[in-house]
Amino acid sequence: MQFLVHVSRLTLPICAFFTLQLGEFFLVFAQFRDPIGPYPAPQAVEGSNVAQGADPSEIQSRGVPSATQTTGEQEPLSPATAPPKQEESIPSAERSDIQERGLLPSKLSPGAVQGGTLMPLPRYTAPTPSLNFVANAIQLSFPATNTVDLRVPANPAITVPVEISVAYSTSGRRLTETYKPTTGIQIRYADDLRDGLSRLMRLDIALRELIPNGKSFTFSTEFTMTPRFNVTVTPLKFFLYADCDTVGKSDIHLYWASPDGRDHTKEFKLSGGQTREIAEFGWTARNVGLANLFEPGMRFNEKDPIGQFIPGGITLTRKLTPPTIKDFNYIVHEDYDKFCKARVTYRIVLTLL
Repeated sequence: MQFLVHVSRLTLPICAFFTLQLGEFFLVFAQFRDPIGPYPAPQAVEGSNVAQGADPSEIQSRGVPSATQTTGEQEPLSPATAPPKQEESIPSAERSDIQERGLLPSKLSPGAVQGGTLMPLPRYTAPTPSLNFVANAIQLSFPATNTVDLRVPANPAITVPVEISVAYSTSGRRLTETYKPTTGIQIRYADDLRDGLSRLMRLDIALRELIPNGKSFTFSTEFTMTPRFNVTVTPLKFFLYADCDTVGKSDIHLYWASPDGRDHTKEFKLSGGQTREIAEFGWTARNVGLANLFEPGMRFNEKDPIGQFIPGGITLTRKLTPPTIKDFNYIVHEDYDKFCKARVTYRIVLTLL
């Protein structure tokens, strides 16, 4: 009996020890089979329709915010995923504001004198409502670069007839018309091209009420007018009068400077009595003033076996000026042999913008 008691005392600790070891073994075994560990208990998203126990992988596929996205404040998006920020548009000027400043809608900035633009005048204070309206409603436009239009829009409220008289400083001419309240008025003046260069234009404007004891009001404005052109120089025709060499064709070295002052050269063979067209002589320029343009200049040399010719050295002195079409037809002598000569012809066309 005492033997059994001793055995039981020894067996119980041993069994308890093996029981603990066995439990740890199964715990390690379970973790080995599922290294990620058990899923955390799913949390329902506030305000969503996802029930507890739903698979988190299904949350995004259903279009429901995930655990890091709530229907309240959301975490800021990264620059790559954030929607582009809409820039605030600057409100455009009201149509009435534009007209009050003397500019028509869709026109260019004031002060420019290119074709079609408008130049507003300063604000004036005339002695009567009629004169005050006309003085401040005048608009200057430039349909061509040597033409100025003075316009006043219609205003049926003006019942007093107003005379508008404009003197132009560049020519001394004066144009006078009566304002028409129902249709408005336009006075067009085309300035003489003369040398085609820029010039200062001053308008002396006199307004007068055509009624007994009517009031008057005068003022002036000035601006620079710069005629602008499209310029075209045609190809050159080169006619050689006679052979410059005793034997064979003449070896022609032609040199010229285009209206912008750049040097050019062309080499070719030609017999006496023949004509050669030089397409490279043609030249064009668009929307340019004439201040820095010249008539082309040229010279030629008949190349000989003896001696050396130095090309270039053409200095342009004749300014390019109107009229708008000029034909050139003249004789050019060879640099060293005055008996060797050619006739050259070409045309310059200036198209006023």
